[in-house]
Order: sequence, then C-alpha cells, then structure tokens
Amino acid sequence: MKRNPGITGALILVLLTVVLLQILPGKQALDFLSAVLVAAAAVYIGAALAGGDTRTLALELTAGIAFIAIALVGRWYAPAILAWGYFAHGAWDFLHHRKIAGAETGTVFPVLCCVYDWAIAVVILLWF
Repeated sequence: MKRNPGITGALILVLLTVVLLQILPGKQALDFLSAVLVAAAAVYIGAALAGGDTRTLALELTAGIAFIAIALVGRWYAPAILAWGYFAHGAWDFLHHRKIAGAETGTVFPVLCCVYDWAIAVVILLWF
C-alpha cells in the first residue's frame, strides 16, 4: 500500500508548528494558529474559484466563513473553540479526500491538512 506524501508533510509541519509555538508568547501563538485555520479555509475557496462550479463555490464560501468565524471566536474567547475548529476542519478535509463534498484539491493536500488539523487540535487542547 502506497503512503500518501501528505502524511509525511503534515508531520513535518506539525513539528515546525510546535517549535514555533514554543518560541511565540501565548497570545501571539494563538494569533498564529487562528491565522493558519483561516488560511486553510481560504485554500478550499481558492480551489472552488479555480474549478468554476458555482454550487461548489457557494459550499466552500459557506464553510470558509464558518471556519473564519470559529477561528476568531476561538482566538478571542476560548482556545478550546479554536481546537474544535481544527477538528471540524480536519473532518472537512476528510470529506474532500473522499470526494464526498467540496472543491477538487488533489490527493495530497486534503490528507496533509487533515492530519495537520487533527494534530494541532490536540496540541491546542493540551497547551492552551
């Protein structure tokens, strides 16, 4: 069975993120993690724009707005909300990987993002 390179990439990014989180002060670390969740949501919106299907774009915009709102609420009020946003985004990635919903983003990105999201959600719950 061939391993998806997204898994290896995700683990490297998780390690780099953990190192960065140890360097940044607490509030800046949460700012960074919130921005990463927003950026991850934006990738899918961009993929939908490139795909040209208005139904997929509407779905990705709706999900993207929800993830942006979760990132902001989690940052402003409770890191646990941010963690659950990462868990939810990982599930969204899984749906993309299985081609159940959303824009076409290839085979590597959804796996990379899913593994990264779930690992970072655990990190947030343990550290913040």
